[in-house]
Amino acid sequence: MLSFNKFCALLLACLPLLAMGQQQSRPLSQVLKQLAQEQDLFIAFDEARVAPYQVNSPSFEAAPSALLQQWLAATELTFQQLEAKSFIIIDRKEESIPHAEPEAPSVKRHAIYGTILGVENYKLPFAVIRIQGTDQGLTSDPDGNFHIRAELSDTLVFTYIGYEPMAVAVKELLPHNPNTVNLDLNIRQLDAILISSIQNNPALLPTLPGQYAQKLSPVANTANGKSNAFYALQFMPGVNSNGLSSNLQVRGGSSGQTKISIDRQQVFLPDHYYGIFNVINPVATQDITLYKGTYDVSRGQSVAGLLEVNTKNDFFSQQQVGLSAHLLGLNADLAIPLIKDKWYVFGALRQSFTPFAEWYLSRFGNEQPEAIDFPEKGTVINQKVQPDIHFGDLYFKSALRLAGNSLLEFSGLSTWDHYDHRLYLRSKRNRPIQNRPFWTIEQNESRQWSNKSAGINFTKWWSSESQLEVFSNWSNGANSVFKHRDFNDGDSIKIAEQHEQQLKTAYGGAIIRHGDWKAGFDLTNYKLSVANKDTSMEQSSSLANIYGAYLKKWSWLKVELGMNGLYYPSDGWLFSPRLQVVTSGSGGTNFKLGMGRYYQFFHQITDPLSTQFRWRLTDPDQLPTMVSDQLSVGLQHFTGRLTVDAEYYAKYNRNDLSVLAMRTSLPMRFYIADGLTQGVDTYMNYQVKPWGVFLAYAYNHYHLKFHRGLEEIRNSHIAQFALVFEKGNWQIGSTWIGKIIAYNFENFVTEEEVAKREEIYNIPFYHRMDVSVAYHWQIGSQQQLELALNIYDFYNQKNIQERSVDQLPISKIFSQEYLMTDVTQMGFFPNLSLTWRYAK
Repeated sequence: MLSFNKFCALLLACLPLLAMGQQQSRPLSQVLKQLAQEQDLFIAFDEARVAPYQVNSPSFEAAPSALLQQWLAATELTFQQLEAKSFIIIDRKEESIPHAEPEAPSVKRHAIYGTILGVENYKLPFAVIRIQGTDQGLTSDPDGNFHIRAELSDTLVFTYIGYEPMAVAVKELLPHNPNTVNLDLNIRQLDAILISSIQNNPALLPTLPGQYAQKLSPVANTANGKSNAFYALQFMPGVNSNGLSSNLQVRGGSSGQTKISIDRQQVFLPDHYYGIFNVINPVATQDITLYKGTYDVSRGQSVAGLLEVNTKNDFFSQQQVGLSAHLLGLNADLAIPLIKDKWYVFGALRQSFTPFAEWYLSRFGNEQPEAIDFPEKGTVINQKVQPDIHFGDLYFKSALRLAGNSLLEFSGLSTWDHYDHRLYLRSKRNRPIQNRPFWTIEQNESRQWSNKSAGINFTKWWSSESQLEVFSNWSNGANSVFKHRDFNDGDSIKIAEQHEQQLKTAYGGAIIRHGDWKAGFDLTNYKLSVANKDTSMEQSSSLANIYGAYLKKWSWLKVELGMNGLYYPSDGWLFSPRLQVVTSGSGGTNFKLGMGRYYQFFHQITDPLSTQFRWRLTDPDQLPTMVSDQLSVGLQHFTGRLTVDAEYYAKYNRNDLSVLAMRTSLPMRFYIADGLTQGVDTYMNYQVKPWGVFLAYAYNHYHLKFHRGLEEIRNSHIAQFALVFEKGNWQIGSTWIGKIIAYNFENFVTEEEVAKREEIYNIPFYHRMDVSVAYHWQIGSQQQLELALNIYDFYNQKNIQERSVDQLPISKIFSQEYLMTDVTQMGFFPNLSLTWRYAK
């Protein structure tokens, strides 16, 4: 029988042969890009104009002018050489690049070319240039150079992540070929980490204030990152998660303190299959932005972080079909323009298919541990299980262009997950106690969770600097847990637990932007219902928010000052000032500062060692509103290929909760505390083709102080590393993460209880390496195919994904014991995927 290792080796050996078969005929655009990369050239061309042409068996072993002449001989195109290493592909009928004064308006399209610059005259790679009001556009090359053809009456819009967009009329650019376009920093992306997927090519760009020219990070350029842009976020400094989980814990905060939204629709439960997948479908995603605190006034309310996902809206003129099959499921997506350039619909479906995973894990996964002797009083029983998980999601979006430069969008999301596991314990040998020969424990647990949301969004543009956005959406998160335990030590003790909860939100508002001003309002309604086996509870409340901000710019300094006014029934009016500052220093060194007050009006009470949680709305008697005063200060130095960033932050939180809150029958108010969290985030990114290296380290110290002298202290150290190699159609990457998290509980109950709790919270050193290999090729001008192999836990099979802690009932044998269930990751687990995509 063919072993798995031999299968992988055979697969990797066959991939080059597949590549050879596909390289007989390649698209001209792909060949031009490869020539530019291999010979360090700038070749500007119109993607649409070269799309019909192919090149047979291209060779790159000649002078660029000779190669271009050979490849373009049978086409209607030719080229012009501007400088030693700069070329432009043009129509043969076009005699020269225009340098004359603008001519009268006509249908003729003119060549506009030049360079896009950022702070310190840094050339911005892969900036987006679009013809305003259309889907037509392209990106600059790695050196910031661009070439686009447009009509004299058109306006070009230049955008780059971390910079303010700039709109310039073609008639203003034409006389100045070659042009120099200078973009200004966008302070409103202060302290953000952004992943942008442009043309299905996710790029990780930490756009912190002072981050003015961060190139692509290797994390998102691995096959894991391309197929799951969310995966890259856990490798950012200051971000933690349980294993591969998508429940992000940002700068010491719990997962419930980071708000996740897709097109403004809140998502409460983002995980699929341990976080290998999640509800954010990369096929539908335009960009993802993570704000690690100190965000501006228009970003909603959360005391730790915000994760905002914007979905694609560029299917107005392109049909697209995608199919993907992998060892854990199937994916499909379809985009159809119903009225070209005016109205489109888009849908994406993912469904798990886990027979392979179940077979593989049963044969190669972690074995069930042997049963253990019955515990003495105070012992912690530690066992491992492998759950059965099924998941899926459905995403829908439709957009309609209206008269007067307006856009109307409808979108919806439905996700579902089902999780089951069974734990069975039995004593190793007969050990009679009171004539009882042995004991057994059998526990069955079933969990289900889902997200459902829908929204409508209207946007009106008067100019590139003036716009109005009106939005309304609805979200519903539901979670149910059922546990059945059977304890038998001669006398059978049966315990059944059931917990169901549902949180609904309705959210709507409007925001207007004009130049350096912005103002808006929003209204949120919460409705929570919770039902246990014997009791039920309902809560509801509303929040009103009005805000405004002004951005002042100087040549070397930008300052934005804003204010939120919030009305919550139990608290009355609350005010939240915000300040953000960024400077552009000499020598590529920038200074950044952010500060403000932040509120959160519902708690997601979480256990950091498990996926269990409870929702509660804030109220003055039980769980007061959380308040966080935050400060972040940092420096960044950029020298072309190398970026180094360091940032210190401090947050003073009031009405936070202890991590023990999930493990007690006491009222939640007994675990409310105030505390200071502070830490340092650092990262280094180095790019030299074909290699990319990313290193990050984060330290966090969180100190909560309760009444009666009780204290809870948590220290964490997290290190991340990513390495990628990209050449031709090949892409090979590796990521590594390691973290140490330690708890200390002072004056909680007794010394024995403290020792027991610390043993429960004693998380081993967590470290994991993932490896990915991908090969992609073009089939004609409209189809793409990619084969990828992702290996999770490449070298470590003992990482704890979740540790469930249950207190056993008092019986003749069991007395105040804790049952610790380690739900492990899958160990060495391969996921092979094949993706086909057609676009026309």
